[in-house]
Amino acid sequence: MESMLSKGKKPLDKEKLETLRVELQSVLDGLMQLTRDEISAFMPAITDINEIRLVLDDLEAKLNDNETSSRKLLDKLHAISGADKLAQKIDDFEFKAAREELAKFKEELDKND
Repeated sequence: MESMLSKGKKPLDKEKLETLRVELQSVLDGLMQLTRDEISAFMPAITDINEIRLVLDDLEAKLNDNETSSRKLLDKLHAISGADKLAQKIDDFEFKAAREELAKFKEELDKND
């Protein structure tokens, strides 16, 4: 596959294209995780309940207005303990599921407050 692509030839086999897509996605996923890990190393944990609520309120507004803009808050979500599943939904562009996860997260936050 690599030699075919490096020679400028296009693969005609759909199975080969799917294999290439899967391999590329795996590489991209690994790079995204490295990026997240590097950001997490520099982003201090958000532990103040009022700051967490502000982030979640901002996220809710973004999810209800322009879903893709919610991705701007991923770094902050990764800095909030327990918000990994919520961040993953947004990272995967699963905005409906993210709204549901956000509601659950806020409910749990209220219970523990």
